[in-house]
Amino acid sequence: MESREWMDVAYRLVFFQSKGDPFYPLLIPVHEVNQYTLASHLFWAIWGLTQAKNSLIDFDYFDYSLKRLQIYSNTKAAMLSPSLSGYLSHN
Repeated sequence: MESREWMDVAYRLVFFQSKGDPFYPLLIPVHEVNQYTLASHLFWAIWGLTQAKNSLIDFDYFDYSLKRLQIYSNTKAAMLSPSLSGYLSHN
């Protein structure tokens, strides 16, 4: 299991125990984790662009940034797929 999945499982268990309602918390954690996942990919992509311009370290920060943007795009597309659309519409 990926760390994101473990975080989701742990969050659901804690939330379930505190509320005692097995249905209420099911979509909230996934929605929150997905939002932060997208934000993280954008942050690191912007960081990579900044480093590409300013860093003296011999590393291809521009390529790293492009990869993070691609992961962001793929993740967002997966979250918008019909099978997961309920996660994004839940408030």
